[in-house]
Amino acid sequence: MGLFLHGEALYGRVDKIPGVGCVATTFHHYLLVPVYPERTYFVPEDATGLDVKHSCVPIAFSTASVVRGYLEGLCLAGCVFGALAAIPLLSGGRSLGALCGGVALALGLIGIVLTRLLPSKASYARAKEVAERVGLRSRAWIELDLYYGQITPAEAGERRAQLQSRIDEKRAARDSERLQRRAKRESERVGPANPELHKKAPRRRRRGASRA
Repeated sequence: MGLFLHGEALYGRVDKIPGVGCVATTFHHYLLVPVYPERTYFVPEDATGLDVKHSCVPIAFSTASVVRGYLEGLCLAGCVFGALAAIPLLSGGRSLGALCGGVALALGLIGIVLTRLLPSKASYARAKEVAERVGLRSRAWIELDLYYGQITPAEAGERRAQLQSRIDEKRAARDSERLQRRAKRESERVGPANPELHKKAPRRRRRGASRA
């Protein structure tokens, strides 16, 4: 309930990079209506849940995200306060305030739909800028270039194969190094080989055999 009344939330999602994430700004809100911005983040596409902020990467302040956040906030405010003012309409009241509240609620809902329809996909230049700031991995760079038409599917497949080959080589080198360290530890634990320890002790003859 406290989070609903006031707290922090992400608003103004812009510069969406398909398959990677988007840019959004944290606002301090009251009744889910953003009041003032705090910081802009890159939000990974797989970040979900209430603790989504801990999966985000701080980046430079985004004016577009802030403006979009305030537009969303204006629409939400219209919905919240319009709904409260329009409550008398449910009981058959026809006061001017209730009618204005109904209009504000309708306009707020329309505004929310329109803000969702606003273009928010990042250009290739902006996507590269954001990707460099957040340290995008090589595999994600391939998918990014493929999505924006910078490379063909065949070139993407070739780059994926080369990347996988480098990953396999590094993994094999790490495994070899690990085995060498393990062998070294084993040799240090056993100690240097001593030929005298490996000499067979003379077999003792049985007493009965010696008497015979």
